[in-house]
Amino acid sequence: MKYILSTSFLAGLLFFGCGEGADKMDKEREIYETPIHELLDSVAKLEDSIMRIVNNPDDSKPQLLNVARQAYLEQLKLVYQTYPDHEQAPVCLSKIHMVYAGIGVHRYALQYGDTLIEKYPDFEGTPTIMSSMFSTYDVSIEPRDTVLAKKYLRMYLDNATDLSDEDRKGFELRLRNMDKTWEEWIEWNAQNLP
Repeated sequence: MKYILSTSFLAGLLFFGCGEGADKMDKEREIYETPIHELLDSVAKLEDSIMRIVNNPDDSKPQLLNVARQAYLEQLKLVYQTYPDHEQAPVCLSKIHMVYAGIGVHRYALQYGDTLIEKYPDFEGTPTIMSSMFSTYDVSIEPRDTVLAKKYLRMYLDNATDLSDEDRKGFELRLRNMDKTWEEWIEWNAQNLP
């Protein structure tokens, strides 16, 4: 009987204690949560800083650019993680994907691209990310992953509404010839297309 009472007491203590702690943590989070407009202002300022660094022929440019780029990525992630339902969340994921792809950190680019596609399928920039994911799997990943390249190319073709007929035919031809590496594909095009 004592065992049952002490177990019940401990369970109640844990239950109510955790509830109070969780409430306290939620309140603390509200206090320290940065308003979305401040985060977006910070992102815009970092974008401006990166552009000034890129356009300034200074000897310390690579170090400054790396620091600014890292701060930019962290701010974009913070916007997405803190405000996943905000209209700018998919924009931030798209920018994160593009920055990582641009600097050759393909695994992170693919992870953030997948997150964008999964969570925001109706975002207007999703087809662009699908195209980027296709080309990353087709050209940049070693070993090349034709299964995933085909998957993202099909997704892109299904979702891209602004493709010209000529571009669509070109992508469909690439899909049918995915067995060729990028170099083989370029050579094949030079020999077989007018």
